Amino acid sequence: MPVIGSQPERQRARRGGRQNVAVLILLLLASQAASAYDYPLNSESIRNAYFLGERNNFQTTRRLLQYIHQFTGPQTGRYFVSQIDISTPYQQIVLRGRRDTPGDSEVQTETDLHAHPLKFIVRVRVEWNGRYADHVRRSISPPDLSRGVSIHVIQQHRITPLKTNRQALYSSMGHGGSVFVGMLFELQFDPARIASAPLRVSVREPDGQVVETKFDLTKLR
Repeated sequence: MPVIGSQPERQRARRGGRQNVAVLILLLLASQAASAYDYPLNSESIRNAYFLGERNNFQTTRRLLQYIHQFTGPQTGRYFVSQIDISTPYQQIVLRGRRDTPGDSEVQTETDLHAHPLKFIVRVRVEWNGRYADHVRRSISPPDLSRGVSIHVIQQHRITPLKTNRQALYSSMGHGGSVFVGMLFELQFDPARIASAPLRVSVREPDGQVVETKFDLTKLR
């Protein structure tokens, strides 16, 4: 019978401590891997995303806010980037679950994904500075901001989008009228080309100013 405090007992205690540390490290790595960007999504990830959206609670809101970067500082130029957001396949499934469409389910979601795979999307909202609002209101047609806006999405290298869409943005003025306030750019990417690594979005505004933000896809699904 070993004596408490003897050398064999201390050795076993040290081994036990090392094993506990190893287990904690493995659990930490597993947790990090579970929260990192991954594509294609397996059945468990699809279910988890759908149910997160379906719960539609503070956890859902907190998760979705991580995909959005809003620029709230003072604006000095004629144009400014007001928001950059990304939409991963996982995030799009969360949004689908939150809509709570009658007859929809996590099973139907997975079936639809096999038939129509989702894209990785980057959106950039470019707006006119309020100081120039009168000029915009007097314009017969809204200016084409796309001619002066350049958007680069970069990980280790620049990633070329599959498609770029542009949409003019209007604000209601009452009595059925509206005023042009800016433009929304949507870039679609092959999600298989996106890695679990920091992703940088760089936007050159029409006046030459460059605005950037990062999304850490090692911590964002």
